[in-house]
Amino acid sequence: MEECMNYKLIGCVVMLLAILGFPASAATVSFLVVETGIERGIPATNFGTTWEDGLMTSFFDAGYIVTNNPILRVEERPERNLTGILRFEFYDALEGGADYFVMCFIDHELQGRRAVPVSVTVQKYRTSTQELIFEQNFPVGNAQAQSVILRNAQDAGRIIAAQINR
Repeated sequence: MEECMNYKLIGCVVMLLAILGFPASAATVSFLVVETGIERGIPATNFGTTWEDGLMTSFFDAGYIVTNNPILRVEERPERNLTGILRFEFYDALEGGADYFVMCFIDHELQGRRAVPVSVTVQKYRTSTQELIFEQNFPVGNAQAQSVILRNAQDAGRIIAAQINR
């Protein structure tokens, strides 16, 4: 009986040391999707939501803590990033404890009364220094299938997540 207690004690000590030996925190990434070129009254598409889901899923699967802000729809893309409403969203992420802030700009072109995505640009900032540390354009593709759009967004998310040094 006493020998069994010793094994249990040793097992508990080994498990405790194993748990304490691994870092308990993960980097936090906040996402903001900005859809540009869309006039008031034009119906929203699912393209931005699908990209947001794909990016966030990739980071979550890579072990990051992810948060997001509501998708912004603006008629024109801001000339400079992290100004105006984008600066407010950045500081909101910073105050929320985000280590990184990822903005996904989806530029649209109007075709009649329909907004069609024409380009996707993703930027990643380190919140502590407000430094742009990654920027890349990604293909929009001509597929209308949500599954293809989601796969493209997840592929982009994996590329971006791999750029973060933990």
